[in-house]
Amino acid sequence: MPTVFAEHIREARALTRDEVGPRGEPAVVGVSIPLFGKYAEEQVRIALREGIQTFVTSQGDPSRWTPFLKKYNRTVLHICTTPEEALKCEKAGVDAVIAEGTESGGHNGRHELTTMSLVPEVVEAVGSRMPVVASGGIVDGRSIAAALALGADGVHIDTRFAATHESSAHPNYKDAILRAHSTDTVMMLRSSTPVRALKNQFSHQIEHMIESGAHFPELRKFAGEGRTRLGIYLGDVVRGELDCGQDVALINEILSVEEVLRKLLQEYKAATRRITDDLEFPMVAEDESTPEYALQYSAQD
Repeated sequence: MPTVFAEHIREARALTRDEVGPRGEPAVVGVSIPLFGKYAEEQVRIALREGIQTFVTSQGDPSRWTPFLKKYNRTVLHICTTPEEALKCEKAGVDAVIAEGTESGGHNGRHELTTMSLVPEVVEAVGSRMPVVASGGIVDGRSIAAALALGADGVHIDTRFAATHESSAHPNYKDAILRAHSTDTVMMLRSSTPVRALKNQFSHQIEHMIESGAHFPELRKFAGEGRTRLGIYLGDVVRGELDCGQDVALINEILSVEEVLRKLLQEYKAATRRITDDLEFPMVAEDESTPEYALQYSAQD
């Protein structure tokens, strides 16, 4: 809803007005706008009126709004799910791309490339000319370290922040996140508009309709835009759509945003220390007992 969108921008501004970054820079409030939504154009114009400087666009042609936003000197990031899409983003003039793997919650790409595969491919395609942000399956410091090791310049985290005290998601949705196991998400509507969400009555109904031969218009009418609101914001965890990432099983407590950020940093530091310690192989002759030999043997196998 456009009215709610504007209210959220103002609320975020109020909450971060006195906050500064690690180098003393002012806090940045950005917006995420799915381009296929019926309110996309209105949301873009509202965000401009509110003075938003950073836009994340997705689920549509990056050239639709990027040139327009660049005229106003805005920073634009677009979500891509293949290297080819990343090249289209570059051609459209975006400032950075978000490489989103299939582990991500909500709308996904049809090709279902994992973050592990997608990020280095996107880095190879456009990384020398623009920043690449990794998204999908990133929930803790270990996955941040992994994303950066793949060549990403930063990370985009969703589900972990949906399960925070400050999140506007309904408590029932947050409880569902905490109860979820690693096999509790499903990719719905694979052949049309893929969406990853928690399994529930709604997802089972979608699956049954597809098996019964339902066509896309019928599926779209049944799903509707209201299902996400019903599940995430109104708390109907039976009939609503509960978008979340495949990493949901690693979320086991509701924290504040500050606590999440501190924990992510601590975990990241621990992960990078462990990696560098493990890679300090002794410089000895390469016989069958050395790590170097094992690595070479695995590569040749």
